[in-house]
This record gives sequence, C-alpha cells and structure tokens, in this order.
Amino acid sequence: MVVNPAATVVFADISWISNPAEPNPDLWIHTNQTSVAPWDALCFRTENNAFFSSLPARTIGRHDGLCNTEHVDGHAEPLKPSKIGMHLPNGNPSAMWDRF
Repeated sequence: MVVNPAATVVFADISWISNPAEPNPDLWIHTNQTSVAPWDALCFRTENNAFFSSLPARTIGRHDGLCNTEHVDGHAEPLKPSKIGMHLPNGNPSAMWDRF
C-alpha cells in the first residue's frame, strides 16, 4: 500500500534537542534531557504534531551530520535530517515520512 517503500522513512535516530525554535533540522543540537514519560522520546515529532515544540524529540544528525534511518522496504540509510523532512508539514511532497 506504500507507493514508494524505499523512499519512505519509518524509523529514524532521534534525540531531545536544545534548540527547538531552529527551523533548519541540520542545525538541531542534541541534549541529554530525559522525560518522566519514556515514550516521549520514542517517536519523532513532525511540525503538525501538537507537541512539536514542547516535547522536542527530533531527528538528529549525530553521525557526521547524518541520521540513521530505516525505510519501509527494510533498508537502512544515513541521511541529513533536512532530507527526511520532519520539519515539513503533513502532505509536503519532500516529507519522506509521509509517503503512504
């Protein structure tokens, strides 16, 4: 049912970030912040998520600026956080997480 499984990200390396107002995902800064609710940092949040700013668990380029991703077809690939498009709204054609 997924139109392009190889281009659809289903999992990605995430972290709490210290600069949630930064619009460029490649500049998000990792922090060691934790939460009382462990699931708060288990899923990446997108711009249209109600907790995008208040619970900033976002994709992070912790590996030489790249983020490890898993795609619907099962392959893994390092990508720049900006390429994944978590900062883009639902329905944006460049959002690799929204290709279902």
